[in-house]
Amino acid sequence: MRAMPEWPATRLKHDQRDRWQGHSIRRSVEHHLEGLAVLRNIVVVALLLSATMVGQAAEWGSIAYSPRTGATGYSYNYDTKGIAQAWAMSYCKESASDCRIVVNFQNACGAVAVGRNGGWGADWGPSRRSAEANAISVCQAHDRGCRTKRWVCSQ
Repeated sequence: MRAMPEWPATRLKHDQRDRWQGHSIRRSVEHHLEGLAVLRNIVVVALLLSATMVGQAAEWGSIAYSPRTGATGYSYNYDTKGIAQAWAMSYCKESASDCRIVVNFQNACGAVAVGRNGGWGADWGPSRRSAEANAISVCQAHDRGCRTKRWVCSQ
């Protein structure tokens, strides 16, 4: 049987170094690919969150009420609370001088309820039904026979 020739010692050192460098390069590439996968996941989550935020832009609404005359003014789907309040007050003041903002809401609904003896209440909720129920509940703490006077939603 013929014996295999031995590699010179210098060749063995180069072979080991090449294998180590190959392993090191492979680990480095794997590490970078893992980092890119994490970065990709972060970008995907950020895009999903931004799409959700755009889909749920701030839509403000307000209701103004005059306890003396019962006049109301309302607004909905405004970019800021201040603008929504200004429009609600403007509409209410067309009919009364003692108007005041009684409820503000964002991507929700608001309502004002009035009772038999001049009592009133205002509140908001995620739906028309809940806003009306909440306003009637607040009104009933001050009066009887409360009914919804005005409701509006900004969604």
